[in-house]
Amino acid sequence: ENISIQKGRYRFTNENLNNPKAVDYYNIDLDAESLVVDGDDIYINIDALSFDDFRGLKVSKLKTCFSITPREMNFQELVIQTRDSDIRGEILFSYDEGGLDDFENDVFINADFDRATIATNDLIHFYDEFGKNHKFYMQNTLVRGTLNDFKVLHANISGLDRSFVK
Repeated sequence: ENISIQKGRYRFTNENLNNPKAVDYYNIDLDAESLVVDGDDIYINIDALSFDDFRGLKVSKLKTCFSITPREMNFQELVIQTRDSDIRGEILFSYDEGGLDDFENDVFINADFDRATIATNDLIHFYDEFGKNHKFYMQNTLVRGTLNDFKVLHANISGLDRSFVK
């Protein structure tokens, strides 16, 4: 069966953070199908998800075959698009059961980006030291590790004026 949401909102606060408002998405539109709940495991095909983030990021399309278990979140055939960015690949987040509390240090990321165009205008909302109106491009690039300790493998990254990482 199809699942749809129009003009939805999702908020998550964590009073243990300096800024308790961790997530606030609004204008959520969702078109999904094939929801399966098997005990603690959830599977869903997200055909189209769009939303606005309270920091200013506007995701115009997110598409993926998504699953979450007590030890993994998996985004297969992932497409993320904004006005200026287009990211395609696969991302697997692995963690110990109940291990999402310290996401930046404890969740292992295994990401494979087939191709991506990432605009600094989209990143500024999370880290304001990026310059405006620049883009970088990735092709067949692998990322492994946690958010606070990751490695880029098989890098094929260009952009930000005349920069290359191979």
